[in-house]
Amino acid sequence: MENPGQNSNATEELAQSCSKRPRVEVNIADLPVDPGLRIRISDYHPNERDKIQRHYLQREPYQPKDHDFPYIQFGKLSHRFNSVWFKEHATWLEYSPMLELNEVEILLLLKDLETGKSDDINRVVLQNAHENLKLIAPDIQKEIANAGAIETTNIIINGLGDALFSILVDQSRDISMKDQVVIVLCYVDLRGHVIECFLGITHVTDTTALTLKSTIESMLAKHGLSISRLRGQGYDGASNMPGELNGLKTLILLENKFAYYVHCFAHQLQLTLVSVAKNNSEIANFFNLVTNVFNVVGASCKRRDILHEKRIAEVIEALRKNELKMSFLLAVV
Repeated sequence: MENPGQNSNATEELAQSCSKRPRVEVNIADLPVDPGLRIRISDYHPNERDKIQRHYLQREPYQPKDHDFPYIQFGKLSHRFNSVWFKEHATWLEYSPMLELNEVEILLLLKDLETGKSDDINRVVLQNAHENLKLIAPDIQKEIANAGAIETTNIIINGLGDALFSILVDQSRDISMKDQVVIVLCYVDLRGHVIECFLGITHVTDTTALTLKSTIESMLAKHGLSISRLRGQGYDGASNMPGELNGLKTLILLENKFAYYVHCFAHQLQLTLVSVAKNNSEIANFFNLVTNVFNVVGASCKRRDILHEKRIAEVIEALRKNELKMSFLLAVV
């Protein structure tokens, strides 16, 4: 039975060896094309692996068609690699004259690959899976996220079909101080259910009505939608949105008189709550206190840890005195 301490020490030694491994600049043009001369990706410095692997994936397979392939005795018959296979499997098949791999094994693998019954291929793939795992690479993660976004958007557009729709639009600044515009589709599906779906978010250079209208048109056109099918538009009460002269609402109504404007109910409710809170001194003081606590505690990791530990101690004490039920605590957690 393995000792967990030994495994931990081995892991630490491996991590230290990787961190101490010197970084050697790799010239892509000098990388060997023959698979038999290539160094394992895991043997390169971690900072160079993605670049090297990308190079090998983008280049064509190494196929020495003029090579004199040797015969291999298989029972009473002799076999050798056939260069015709390069043409049949031009996108992936490679051959290494340096290795001169067992031709019989290559023949069997090709045969099993075509029939989909290769246990050897599955075994090799599973053995090397952890070394080939690249889901931690930022580029791969972004590609997966983008692919998921595209598929989700396609489902939304297919569900909308040829139906009429409305839009909800709002803008705000992100953490990098860039103005972002969010567009939500609202429509009624074939079962009579009202559906609201997030369509997309995009950066805008300014928030003038003309820019917002151009952004909305571009977003709709990107997904094959037209303002002529628009039957409603909902925004907040900012002057650039519902303005009677040059507001976004007016610009869209000039193009489609059936795109009726509705002041966003959620924003109306927010304005109402803010107005009520300001007129009640106790509520106003409460929110001011919460804001101050958030600013003081949130600006320091030490203060956050102290508050967290203090809260845990209070909860434990309340449980000891039966002042707090465990079911409530679990529900909160």
